[in-house]
Amino acid sequence: MVYSDKALRKLIASGRLLVDPYREEQLRPVGIRLHLAPEILIPRPGQIVNPACDEDLKYDSVRIDETPYLLEPGGFVLGATCERIRADAGLICRLEGRSTIARLGLAIHCSSGIIDGIHEDARSPVLELANVGLFRVLLSAFLPIGMLVVESLRGTIDSKPQAQYEDQTKVRPPNLAFRTPAF
Repeated sequence: MVYSDKALRKLIASGRLLVDPYREEQLRPVGIRLHLAPEILIPRPGQIVNPACDEDLKYDSVRIDETPYLLEPGGFVLGATCERIRADAGLICRLEGRSTIARLGLAIHCSSGIIDGIHEDARSPVLELANVGLFRVLLSAFLPIGMLVVESLRGTIDSKPQAQYEDQTKVRPPNLAFRTPAF
């Protein structure tokens, strides 16, 4: 079940959902608008990456609060939301794009759009920004980039929080050092 604007207000007031900062004017009929944080990470080209190995990938950190970044067609950068999110264990949040942004050809996440309620700390969702269109798109700080959609979780989660992205309050590159047990 997806929460409506009225239900989202109650979740926030009760503390079951934290969106920090939260401004009432960002509330939409079935979600809360999220904004691009002022720092992005640009992967350095030409690196060969083995996702199964601990590698130190190279990124350039760029501030976009004074000068926007031009994302070319086919370009890819990492960003984060200004907002930090924390949901209780009975909720699941989905990071969704905005139709206006999508119509420019800008995808805000490749596949990691779930924010679960197993973490005690509020986290800034990292965005995988890919320009799959033909326009050259300017990315600027505080751009309304996406939407947080909140749903009820059926059942309980038995899993414990992973330490892989602990204290994620800004954009972070992939942590390839984190390992799960082999099969």
